[in-house]
Amino acid sequence: MHLVFDNRYLLERDRTYFEGLWNLAGCIDKVEYHIGCAFEPEKNSLILVDESDRMMFEEPKAFLRFVNGTFCICFTATPNNCDEHGVEAEVIKALGFKQYDYILDLAPLKAVERLQFDEINYAENLEKKVEVVKNFLD
Repeated sequence: MHLVFDNRYLLERDRTYFEGLWNLAGCIDKVEYHIGCAFEPEKNSLILVDESDRMMFEEPKAFLRFVNGTFCICFTATPNNCDEHGVEAEVIKALGFKQYDYILDLAPLKAVERLQFDEINYAENLEKKVEVVKNFLD
């Protein structure tokens, strides 16, 4: 699995934040961190791109070449800047990406209503984080 960031701060933050999860899952030796898309992922690798809008809008053709034929999930906090006819929507459409907004396609509506997407939960350990998420879904 490859985690791709546009800057070192986000890379180091997430490396520290998720280290316990990768250890718990027994896959810490299979997770690689990268700044930018200047690497060749192994065949069938999963690629997670944080703040993908920064990379895809700077060089859309290069970004499309990078993700084409891979298992890639791109995250952004500002999809379309809330404008379905804006430049972001046009670039995403031109790249042929499928877009999902948060977890509305999968989560029960009562859980989505209670989620505060602008809040960060600083639980003291992984077990507490799991407990917080389970409480949202109950």
